Amino acid sequence: MTINTSLPTKHASRRIMLAGLCLGSLGLSGCLGVAVTGAAVGAVASGDRRSLGTQADDQTIEFRVRNAVSASVPTANVRAVSYNRKVLLIGQAVNEADKKLAQEVAARVNNVTSVINEVEIRPLASAQNSAVDIALSTKVRAAILEDKTLEIGAFRISSELGVVYLLGQVSKREGDRAAQVASKVSGVRRVITFFDYVG
Repeated sequence: MTINTSLPTKHASRRIMLAGLCLGSLGLSGCLGVAVTGAAVGAVASGDRRSLGTQADDQTIEFRVRNAVSASVPTANVRAVSYNRKVLLIGQAVNEADKKLAQEVAARVNNVTSVINEVEIRPLASAQNSAVDIALSTKVRAAILEDKTLEIGAFRISSELGVVYLLGQVSKREGDRAAQVASKVSGVRRVITFFDYVG
């Protein structure tokens, strides 16, 4: 058996990553007609500008914050997104006290440097809402991936009830462009950015 070890071109990588995004949301985003090869397995994760240690810390922080908040505020629906050890809280709480408690709990988790609390006071989202948001995030990823001036690996993308949150370690130009691209995706109500600007 012959194994092709050559690296894909940047253009080919974009097409392959787009295929991965489409397959990951099969039945939700309606992506069709994209060829997939085995040449760029793992390419979706490439381009992350955080160190490997920071990426690992962020994954651990998200897990710990999610569990801690769920245990302390069971009446809320809160998700945690960690980037460079800064935690973004999104979701819904039934009252201001629960929203405040979620932030206090997240801030006590080991290695968390700061907490951005975007939890809304409103009825909790349904499973159907969550499915729509997953599809929306996938569409935004695909749109950023197709823009040849941007590197998808530099961004973290989350959606909650049609609001898209963009995090990343980017230049001001990259951040502005990504926000513009995301805002034009069908279904996006608003784009909120929390970038670490470099360069």
